[in-house]
Amino acid sequence: MDHFQSRSWASVSGNSKMQEITKQVLDSFTLCQSDVVDFNGLQIRLKKELTGKRFLLVLDGFENENYLDWDILQMPFVSENNGSRIIATTRNKRVATAIRANLTHFPPFLSQEASWELFSSHAFKSQNSNERSRVLTEIGKKIVQRCGGLPLATITLGSLLNSKEDSEEWENVCTSKLWDLSRGGNNIFSALISSYIRLPPYLKRCFSFCAIFPKGHKIEKGNLIYLWMAEGLLPRSTMGKRAEDIGEECFEELVSKTFFHHTSDDFLMHNIMHELAECVAGEFCYRLMDSDPSTIGVSRVRRISYFQGTYDDSEHFDMYADFEKLRTFMPFKFYPVVPSLGGISASVSTLLKKPKPLRVFSLSEYPITLLPSSIGHLLHLRYLDLSRTPITSLPDSICNLYNLEALLLVGCADLTLLPTKTSKLINLRQLDISGSGIKKMPTNLGKLKSLQSLPRFVVSNDGGSNVGELGEMLELRGSLSIVNLENVLLKEEASNAGLKRKKYLHEVEFKWTTPTHSQESENIIFDMLEPHRNLKRLKINNFGGEKFPNWLGSNSGSTMMSLYLDECGNCLSLPSLGQLSNLREIYITSVTRLQKVGPEFYGNGFEAFSSLRIIKFKDMLNWEEWSVNNQSGSEGFTLLQELYIENCPKLIGKLPGNLPSLDKLVITSCQTLSDTMPCVPRLRELKISGCEAFVSLSEQMMKCNDCLQTMAISNCPSLVSIPMDCVSGTLKSLKVSYCQKLQREESHSYPVLESLILRSCDSLVSFQLALFPKLEDLCIEDCSNLQTILSTANNLPFLQNLNLKNCSKLALFSEGEFSTMTSLNSLHLESLPTLTSLKGIGIEHLTSLKKLKIEDCGNLASLPIVASLFHLTVKGCPLLKSHFERVTGEYSDMVSSIPSTIIEA
Repeated sequence: MDHFQSRSWASVSGNSKMQEITKQVLDSFTLCQSDVVDFNGLQIRLKKELTGKRFLLVLDGFENENYLDWDILQMPFVSENNGSRIIATTRNKRVATAIRANLTHFPPFLSQEASWELFSSHAFKSQNSNERSRVLTEIGKKIVQRCGGLPLATITLGSLLNSKEDSEEWENVCTSKLWDLSRGGNNIFSALISSYIRLPPYLKRCFSFCAIFPKGHKIEKGNLIYLWMAEGLLPRSTMGKRAEDIGEECFEELVSKTFFHHTSDDFLMHNIMHELAECVAGEFCYRLMDSDPSTIGVSRVRRISYFQGTYDDSEHFDMYADFEKLRTFMPFKFYPVVPSLGGISASVSTLLKKPKPLRVFSLSEYPITLLPSSIGHLLHLRYLDLSRTPITSLPDSICNLYNLEALLLVGCADLTLLPTKTSKLINLRQLDISGSGIKKMPTNLGKLKSLQSLPRFVVSNDGGSNVGELGEMLELRGSLSIVNLENVLLKEEASNAGLKRKKYLHEVEFKWTTPTHSQESENIIFDMLEPHRNLKRLKINNFGGEKFPNWLGSNSGSTMMSLYLDECGNCLSLPSLGQLSNLREIYITSVTRLQKVGPEFYGNGFEAFSSLRIIKFKDMLNWEEWSVNNQSGSEGFTLLQELYIENCPKLIGKLPGNLPSLDKLVITSCQTLSDTMPCVPRLRELKISGCEAFVSLSEQMMKCNDCLQTMAISNCPSLVSIPMDCVSGTLKSLKVSYCQKLQREESHSYPVLESLILRSCDSLVSFQLALFPKLEDLCIEDCSNLQTILSTANNLPFLQNLNLKNCSKLALFSEGEFSTMTSLNSLHLESLPTLTSLKGIGIEHLTSLKKLKIEDCGNLASLPIVASLFHLTVKGCPLLKSHFERVTGEYSDMVSSIPSTIIEA
């Protein structure tokens, strides 16, 4: 996998459009949500993202048989034939033909022996099969035989029977008539139905509800549980359990039986599992993105979903209004909603004109600014989602929804107030105003004693709820951000908040938003806001006192794992954190008056920071000294893996001397920090930038390390030497930029170095290719004294990308110098005034060369004919102008054969 510089896995469904797939692929490659709407723009953005990169793309579940669609889909990829790969998985042989696959692999059916091994590893996971009765083994082998060598059916039924001890239950699965059902000849479907019928009734209900989601939809566990609760699908608790806990048990049981599978952040249903959910949900659930609305049985529909912008015109909403038994209404966003939906408010009024037993109502992402007062007639409503809408106010009638359990207003930036009688919603369990414009909470919010989730609470002293209203909400759990703490005027209010009694809260943020502070008042108030010791993560933002509260570091039994101190500009010292035995991460930013980190930071114990993995200091503008723990003599930090010190311009004192577990060290913009570095025997990544006082990296640091793989040194104008004796044999990536005085040691070989970037290294006069036998990427820029690149008989056979720019003294390339660079894919030459010709240096023989870019080479007069090119750029080369004339030019035929060209000679 390391061969690929960029990777994407896109789970697509049979009905996915090319535009949808392209957006999904782009988002996966960039790891962020694209705001591009039109298809052409998406393809341009995707092509730009992949240019010059080796990528791996997996299209999982691709079912489109239209080869024209495939040609359109692959347009951003066609010019990147540089070792990149596209893998498509499908259940349809015709798809392989349509996409003209170079290699088609048909996973074989499992042998009887392999099927039994797979089945037994799931069915007998809790104990060895030999310890089970002989009867179960015999029945199991019959079941395996009926699975027909299909892995998914084998795994599913094995997982299903894992918790079953009764041989009669195994026999029922083996002899079920559902084995005889077929769906287009798909025996696996019959097997999955057989696994479904073994579920208890409440799990069947929960699973079939999931048919409402689009295929490939990421399922957020907590949200799904609230949807199940709203629909009344969960079994009643007989032991005082919360409904949320019962829902989590149901969810985990479905995961264990492979009805859901876990991704990095969320959960997904395999396409075939989704088809099973659709099958068992029948006419009760309609997803209009797959169905013809004219076929809907009005009297039977309980749940409807669709893609926004497709089935939400007034005509369709008139139809929805006739669904008298509708319980769930849930549109899904695909692309930004088209402007024509601006009249959606009127359509919603139409939908609600007739009474309905709606339990779940979502208008999330719609451009709706007002909600009709008729929403108050939905007395059965339990779940209302208005997230990411431009809604400006909520009608007072919403407070009549006494059964409402979840009110989601996430990202409603234009919403500034909640209804004054929100406290009447006594059954509310989830109120989420994160990212909204809410400026104060309504009065008497403390009456909402059932609240389990309140991610954000805005403190007010102007007619709204004060922080003391939190006192009665003993069931709060998850995260809580308390904003506008400058509005807490009395310590009694802070004490009444009762945070120390809220044992289920795992994350708390304290946030002041005023630019001016009352130091004494804020010190007193903050002392009263001590959270429970079960807290895992604490964030403190813009605290204006001079001293952090004593409770922050005094509780050695605390379970706190992460601490964030941000913009606490008046604090003169850090809290005593060294003895918090579970603390793993510390992030300290903009504590601008702090001058010294001393013994108080470590505490009074023997070994400080025994569990800490990451510590980061940033924007500490007056920090000068970091002294070790003088009381015990131990520096601590024995397990520290990552250390960041960024923009601390006055820091002079040395860092801790020995960091035996450190894996990553980043020091940037520390202009006065000396070059006394710690001993870091396991360091793998080093980044130093903007450290003007650095003269040489510590020999102690470099010589005791044999693990370093990545080094980036930049903007260190005084740096003269880097001891490379030990690390040159392990480095895979080296970047040196704007270190004008650095003297490079020519004698060292770099046998595993793959990427090398040298920028503005004035002392570099010659460069020996022989020292870098495994190099894949080489970039040399702005090296004004570089005169020669010394080649060998076997120049860089693994080199794929070469960039030479603005090296005014670089001599001409020698004959055949490029001929052995047999992997070269991209060559970029810019601002090389000595370059007169590229003929004879060997690039015309490189079948791997796909991209050639030449800019501002004013003396370049000739090019070779390179038949393998997919892209050619020539700019600012006036002597080549006549060679590119359309009819008479020497290179006109070559240019016409290249798919992508930019010629501005």
